[in-house]
Amino acid sequence: MEEEIKKVTELFVDSQSKLEQCTVDLDEKQQRLEETMDACTSDVSGLHEKQDRKKKVEQHNSEIQQSFSQRMVGAFSSMQRCVQEERGPWAQAPLPPLNNFKILAKPRISEHGVVVKGLEEPRR
Repeated sequence: MEEEIKKVTELFVDSQSKLEQCTVDLDEKQQRLEETMDACTSDVSGLHEKQDRKKKVEQHNSEIQQSFSQRMVGAFSSMQRCVQEERGPWAQAPLPPLNNFKILAKPRISEHGVVVKGLEEPRR
């Protein structure tokens, strides 16, 4: 009988030790999981902030490009008017129309997702 009690006690102590070790392991895994979740949440927040900054920069760039486009069209019109005034009545050939080149008011997106801005080809 004493032998059996001793064996049962040993099994109980062994099982209790294993249970405590499993509890410690589980606590460590839970802590690592919480740290990983915090890092992921921080990373996602950072990505959203970066995306918001990018949108603001793209909007600002679009507005600046629009303003530049309008100023260039105005400058070209003024230059064309001045040249026509200076040529006077003796001019033989008319000046080419200003709208041969159109400055883009809105950016285009290439097939690779890249914003493309600049002059369009002359219309024929």
